Amino acid sequence: MSDSKKDATFSLKAMVNEEKRKVLFADVDSTFADVLLSFLTLPLGTIVRILKKHYEDEQPVFGSLTTLYNGLENLDSVHFWTKGAKSILLHPQSSSDAPRKMLKLDVSDSPPAEYFVCEKDCDKSTRFYSKSMYYDNVIACKYSKSHSMKRKVAGTPTAPCDDGVFTINTASFVVTDDLRIVPTSSGLLQIVSFLGITDMDKAKQVNVTFGYAEVMALLKASLMSPTPLSDVIFNKTGQMKSTTLKLQHMTLSDQIGNAPTSNSKKMTLKLVVQESTNKVLYAQAEEDFVELLFSFLIIPLGGVQRLLASNSLNKCMDLLYMSVADHIHRKYLKTGARNLLIKPKIPHGYVSENHILPLPEEGLPGFYQDMLNLFSSVKFPNGRGKYLKAPRTFMVTDDLTVTPLCITSALSFLNEMKIPMSDVKEVELQIGLKEALGILRTSLTSDSITKLLKASLTSPTPLSDLIMNKTQEMNINSRMMESGQSNISSPEIAREENPKSRKLSLKVMIQKSSGKFLYAQANQEFVEFLFSCLNIPLGGVEHLLSGKACVTAIDNLYRSTLDVIDDKYFNRDMKKRLTKPNVVHGCISKHHILPLVEEPLPFAYYDGCYFSTSKFYKGPGRYLEGPRTYQVKDDLTVVPFCTVSILSGLRAKRISISDVDEVEMQIGLKEFVGEII
Repeated sequence: MSDSKKDATFSLKAMVNEEKRKVLFADVDSTFADVLLSFLTLPLGTIVRILKKHYEDEQPVFGSLTTLYNGLENLDSVHFWTKGAKSILLHPQSSSDAPRKMLKLDVSDSPPAEYFVCEKDCDKSTRFYSKSMYYDNVIACKYSKSHSMKRKVAGTPTAPCDDGVFTINTASFVVTDDLRIVPTSSGLLQIVSFLGITDMDKAKQVNVTFGYAEVMALLKASLMSPTPLSDVIFNKTGQMKSTTLKLQHMTLSDQIGNAPTSNSKKMTLKLVVQESTNKVLYAQAEEDFVELLFSFLIIPLGGVQRLLASNSLNKCMDLLYMSVADHIHRKYLKTGARNLLIKPKIPHGYVSENHILPLPEEGLPGFYQDMLNLFSSVKFPNGRGKYLKAPRTFMVTDDLTVTPLCITSALSFLNEMKIPMSDVKEVELQIGLKEALGILRTSLTSDSITKLLKASLTSPTPLSDLIMNKTQEMNINSRMMESGQSNISSPEIAREENPKSRKLSLKVMIQKSSGKFLYAQANQEFVEFLFSCLNIPLGGVEHLLSGKACVTAIDNLYRSTLDVIDDKYFNRDMKKRLTKPNVVHGCISKHHILPLVEEPLPFAYYDGCYFSTSKFYKGPGRYLEGPRTYQVKDDLTVVPFCTVSILSGLRAKRISISDVDEVEMQIGLKEFVGEII
């Protein structure tokens, strides 16, 4: 990781209860949401490795995966067919390595991509990226068999992707203490209901800065605590335990004995059990079972969640996974991101073709298929997924520590535990898919595999004026009614609205007890409409409103131009320019609600010229990136939607959530022209 990326920081607005030292939720942007979601793309071995590297002597215990990884690291390379085979287990790659490098902060410390190139550079088309763990060597160049191919390390991006990595860059989200993520566009009431918040009296807004250390602490806490945000923000790491889950004790023989049989591949495992207590002491395993255990380290967290149907017993990761699967709409995710997060594939060649676990592999590119005869494997000389030399027997302790089986060491182990040989029995078991999934689930949460569980012109409050006139149950008198002007007719243009004309959706928050408008939740289309009104000349506003803008001086000026001053006093076309002015070409979208007439383009524009746009690359009048949600206040102040700020505002006004109602409206031409102004 580059130093510039390691120095990256994120600003979070969090709603906290300081008395209970608890985070209720935090508002985050897409860059932080991307980092959080990237946890799902990390292989289990990568998680253990980066936590070990960051915390050094204070390495946290991640279930029994920490001891599994440490056992692999300490296992002599003589037991592996090649050093490369051991290395790719200790430094697992994933199908998300490339997109993760585009994050504002990538904690994975994954190895850089590599590509093959002809040693003589005979043809640029022979350069291609390495896409397989198994096919890791090219014997000869495709175009010149006398030339060999060499591997080179690809460069890594130094700047983060501005367009988002897993989520679109215009999205914003609410993150709960247990890592549930929902888009802020869901709306205040839905979010509060989703979170189960009923009392905001003790809530307070705080601004928090997260850097590399805090993100690493969040990763650690998410694996060890049900309240990771609180742990990090309130610095409660000292209170963190290796696991906070209460796991039911069950022997490995119990869980396997109760499992239904299946037709999947089986492997034999001998358990050495203390007869008096039925406690598993250790397992005697062949190389195929140990390879199965080591393969856990290459599976991304999202893949583990998919295998275990979001029931890994790690609450936070279960909820993070389900957020992508169930709560974040596809429109907020980049193309292909959903599958990368919840249906990840492991790189080609990591496991054997008859692996017990149904691990989907990345397919090989077409050019690989065309030149398979030119590939060989340095890491796996005895076949795909064959890491350990065979035949060989290993001792697997209850915390998944793997060591070569040594009778002397086994006897010493029994002596240390003061267990006589007469109290030891041997049980032979068959391990299949069901049993493998059980061990995988338990390895995530337990340090023992025997523990298992699971009116903008005249009114300072135009939106109130619109909403209260539109919502029939809100019987509030308007300022016009109080002044006896309630019979003023709507402008002709509003009364002649086409029933098929375009409508915009708007969510309106109203105080139940008073019927008072609080704010509106709007998407970028509604806000673009509001902003586009600033392009309309005052004469155009008067034209749209039939000279009834309710600003007396401006109405009189318009009517003077239209009706009082004779045409002979105006220069050519000037009267029309004053009373029916066009807007500048390109400032409004083609589907604008208001019937605005654009200034026509000169003929020269159509005479064989080629134009592009640097301002509106998404189309005329598309000012804002989207989808994005905004809060529109009663005086038409527009700010990005932030749940924390809104709740703070309600609390400052002493308005409880239970006194807030949400009304969804369809806003068209009549509402804007006939009622706002």
